[in-house]
Amino acid sequence: MFDKNTVNSIKNYFIKLRKIVTNGADLNLIKFKLIKRGKIDDTLCCIFALLPEPYKKALKEKRQKLTSIVAYNYLSSILTKKFPLGSEYYIVKTRDTLKYIDAIIQTIEKDIQWVETHDF
Repeated sequence: MFDKNTVNSIKNYFIKLRKIVTNGADLNLIKFKLIKRGKIDDTLCCIFALLPEPYKKALKEKRQKLTSIVAYNYLSSILTKKFPLGSEYYIVKTRDTLKYIDAIIQTIEKDIQWVETHDF
């Protein structure tokens, strides 16, 4: 069932992920940043562990058009691109990543409530 504290924790992890993308890079290229995989993977793991089961099911359904779900799926694909010259790094397109993180932070509470009140 919907828990405001859990949603706030999820938002805080996305805020932490935002800080990692803005400040946690080992190397800044023009539009990209090289960030250690561990930093991103640990935060994504914490986020996924907190998500309610109905929301996780909705994430797996590709036809779901809720803003946070679409943004999460795009974020997952662009945030975890391996750097070709070193597998311990992800190459992150900064502007797009931050845009999707912000969209999720703004809409995830409403979307979780919606998903939990509808059958999935």
